[in-house]
Amino acid sequence: MLSLPAELHHLIASFLLAPESNRWKLYIQSLTRLSQTCKQLHTNTAWMVYAACAKHPSLGRLALRHAIVGIEDPDQRFHLLETLYAAGVDFGTVVSWSEFGNQYPPLHLAVALQDSSLVQQLLKLLGNNASRYAYHVVMHNMALEQELLDVNLPRRVSRCRDTEIASMLADIHPVHLKGREAQKARRRYLAGALFRAARDRDVEMVRMLVGKYGADVNYHGRIEFAGRSTPLLQAMGAGGAAVTKLLLDFGANPNVPPSGSERVPLTIAASCLFPDILELLLNAGADVLVRTYQSRGVLHHAIDGEVYRVLSPRERTIQLDMLRLLLARGADPNEADIGNVTALHRVCAPKDVPHAVRVSQVKLLLEYGAGKSVGVGQTYIEKTPVDMAMDHGYNRQALEVVRLLLPHIEDLAARKRAMVWVRECEREVRAGLLHNGLHIIGVCILVLLAVAMGTWF
Repeated sequence: MLSLPAELHHLIASFLLAPESNRWKLYIQSLTRLSQTCKQLHTNTAWMVYAACAKHPSLGRLALRHAIVGIEDPDQRFHLLETLYAAGVDFGTVVSWSEFGNQYPPLHLAVALQDSSLVQQLLKLLGNNASRYAYHVVMHNMALEQELLDVNLPRRVSRCRDTEIASMLADIHPVHLKGREAQKARRRYLAGALFRAARDRDVEMVRMLVGKYGADVNYHGRIEFAGRSTPLLQAMGAGGAAVTKLLLDFGANPNVPPSGSERVPLTIAASCLFPDILELLLNAGADVLVRTYQSRGVLHHAIDGEVYRVLSPRERTIQLDMLRLLLARGADPNEADIGNVTALHRVCAPKDVPHAVRVSQVKLLLEYGAGKSVGVGQTYIEKTPVDMAMDHGYNRQALEVVRLLLPHIEDLAARKRAMVWVRECEREVRAGLLHNGLHIIGVCILVLLAVAMGTWF
């Protein structure tokens, strides 16, 4: 007891003399005041707390969270972070931050907060170990929503990007890895950032990542938030013509992924009705004969468009112009998919397509040689484009389409059947016109009689 500081003697005496109901309250208050005046006790208490933070992950997470989001003064914040790091607190642990709705390691959270000074402090503190924390996400393929370079920014935060932060992070090399493993990690690390920058149509970020840091514009791999993709596919999916052009200028291959993949740049541009991007890809050497899953060609995608979406009149005009461009560049008007479905099948089958649009598309395809597929039957239901046109019933619209297709039918039996249908349809159309005409005349007579009777009375 005699070796203890005098302040502790006073604290112990106060604790023993205090009423039992107030002892713990008095003890905590006195200990707090004492820790501020007794340097030795303050130091010992602080290191006990830091040791507890290092030993118990939950305490370490709370301490890191307080240091990152609870302290505004940069010097005080750095001092606390430095002390926690020296005490052995794990800087790879995730910190909960309710504003973003996710959990991030400290470095990720600092980037998400767009705090360049905090990012700089953490990188300085971590030194050569920074690459372990940065590339841990890459090598272990953790499904974080945002990775280190592409964490700028969470979806609920403003989309402006901090190129200073991106530069600091891009400068980190995987020094903890060797040889091909390091090269693979570095390539993947930059690709994640390039994917997100391309998807967000951030031209300046793409230019910096590719031009300054050498991000691979032809990276074809799996990224957590994007699946298996390429920077070009990410840019096109967002309709970013400027980013697409920049990537192509940097050497992006418009034919990656290869033919037979589920998604191909040219077919995405065709189905999403991106005429500017479509022309950019064609000018860059995109294969107009490319096929996707189930052997669907670019014309199939251009005609089908996006699933469950009704096109406006303006979009229908764009669609027709794109079909004309693809055909002029060499698209095969008779290409068939795995089910032997041709472009004419796609045009003649839907019932919700405006008549003028259907006629324009049929005329365009026939102009470029689609007559060879007029008699082609589908694999499963064995219907030709003519059969599909006749399925729309006896009406003037279906009659016009069948008349366009009739001269291209080579099979005599099929031609005879179509001609019989045309005659029957013409008879029904004339009868309908006569019926409608008589109905109109009758209505007019009744109106005139009503007017005359009203005048007479």
